Amino acid sequence: MVEAGVQGWCSRPDVHGLTLIKVPAHRNGTLAVMTKNSIAVALAAGLTALMPAVDRARAQTDAKREVWKVTLGQQLRDERKCELKAFLAVRRFRLAGDDVLEGRISCYDGREFDFTRPQPHSKFTIRLCLPTAC
Repeated sequence: MVEAGVQGWCSRPDVHGLTLIKVPAHRNGTLAVMTKNSIAVALAAGLTALMPAVDRARAQTDAKREVWKVTLGQQLRDERKCELKAFLAVRRFRLAGDDVLEGRISCYDGREFDFTRPQPHSKFTIRLCLPTAC
């Protein structure tokens, strides 16, 4: 299937109707013959190899977006001696051009706190959530 004098990329159908593509494969200049299916498999393998890099980039972006959770956890430990157990509710909204964050968290010791942060780089306001009777 290797034709003398062929340089670069070329293709032609074989007897079974498959299109054969010739690509340089060896250092000595000989050509290898690949079908479109084998090229698709090679491309898929290459894309699969890139997926971990995409996942790392996505994780880094998510981590940047969720830095406030770490900050809130540290502030709870320092100010309220609370080890963060879970986020019970979180609400994010815009108010007067600022991203406001508010919600409720629970501690491992059973206490619950409401938190708000009126601006992205300000400290959280943390209030103990007490039961109310009507």
